[in-house]
Amino acid sequence: MDSALLLNLIQTNKIKDQSELLNLIRREGHDITQSTLSRQLKRLGITKVDGFYKRNPIKSRGTSPILDIISSPPNLLLIKTLPGNAGAVAFSLEQHDFTEIAGTIAGDDTIMVAVKDPSSLEILKEKIEVSFEY
Repeated sequence: MDSALLLNLIQTNKIKDQSELLNLIRREGHDITQSTLSRQLKRLGITKVDGFYKRNPIKSRGTSPILDIISSPPNLLLIKTLPGNAGAVAFSLEQHDFTEIAGTIAGDDTIMVAVKDPSSLEILKEKIEVSFEY
């Protein structure tokens, strides 16, 4: 699930709790867990204000240069970064001991990561999330 969908749902609906938000996300065709949703909310700086979820622009940046990680089966990950950070993040990915990575291509704010074995796509995604505190 991408950040844009979550932000759009928060901006266009008055959402009181995470179960309500999960239902809206699932209606959009995405199946995520409550813990993944909680991480996304924290990373995007979305908190409850007057009983409803809203984005707090002061808290929205977080510490990770990674904004979103999108699986593109069978063997690609697309990583969205803050502008100007893709090259540094790609370099860091290649310096980690991620044996699943065949290679990376970086632009200004997007990285394409080729995975050696399609069965390890989600494993690599989770490793990156943990390593970059995404």
